Amino acid sequence: MEKIEKIINDMAGSYSPQQIFSDWIETIALATVNASSLFHDKVWQERERRYLALAKKWEKDIERFAYMNSILTVMLEDEIKDHLGEIYMNLGGSKQTGQFFTPWHLSKATAALVNYSDKVIMNEPSCGSGGMIIAMAERLHQEGKNYQKMMNVTAEDLDLRCCHMCYVQLSLLGIDAVVIHHDALTEGLPRMLDVFGTPRRRGVFT
Repeated sequence: MEKIEKIINDMAGSYSPQQIFSDWIETIALATVNASSLFHDKVWQERERRYLALAKKWEKDIERFAYMNSILTVMLEDEIKDHLGEIYMNLGGSKQTGQFFTPWHLSKATAALVNYSDKVIMNEPSCGSGGMIIAMAERLHQEGKNYQKMMNVTAEDLDLRCCHMCYVQLSLLGIDAVVIHHDALTEGLPRMLDVFGTPRRRGVFT
């Protein structure tokens, strides 16, 4: 975790650490969702244009983005935890936006109270970086269960950056999920551009 924070802080200058973090996570999210899309429709094309714009913006540092991707992947393989939420907080995300994510120990305590059988269906209307969902996956894993086959998740949030964080982590963990950027209380059906299905949800992994 410290490696990623150090890389981002070293890159800071023209852009704040929070902006660098946001752009990095968005590139992973866009690359993941487009790589797992079967059809190159208008939504795919719009996401591809956004990805290419970010790649051009960070072309001198794109290798560092790739390196951070590999670090994050290994971190989630070593420990099922809300790593991105913690990194975001450590980089001062709460000071900029007033957001405070649920501490990991409280997410784990909440997950421990859930009763489940052979399927865990979760609907998280304010998902943040996905801490509650990841805590449930961690619990199932610790109990020797295959959380990738047991979990089915719908996650929503007002903040697009949160949706990207949640989507990236659930994708890397192989969880069947859809992450939606919208207001779950006041908005109707979301735009397809705001709907991110993980590779497992899209059938890339079975």
